[in-house]
Amino acid sequence: MLRHELRDKSVSFKFCQFKPEHGLNPATQAMYKGNILRVVPELVYSSYATKAHFEATGGLDLKKRAKAWRIDLVLFLNGIPIVTMELKSEFKQAVDAPGD
Repeated sequence: MLRHELRDKSVSFKFCQFKPEHGLNPATQAMYKGNILRVVPELVYSSYATKAHFEATGGLDLKKRAKAWRIDLVLFLNGIPIVTMELKSEFKQAVDAPGD
């Protein structure tokens, strides 16, 4: 979807412009420079969870609940989430599977 435009009937949507191979077309250069890459840390992705989900992830404790429903790092390209990352630390979290 990002590499090719999306077409529906007589309308087409282009979500991003990849880097052109040359600078001969100023319109393509301008579209490429208009791309917006955004990095969002600790993105909460479920504000509409059910009561059962809330009870399972911390009940009324907002800090625990928010921690259970967040992604550590998300990369957006022109408003479209393209990469999600779960960050680990050897000092606070185990990166090996249990029993290894």
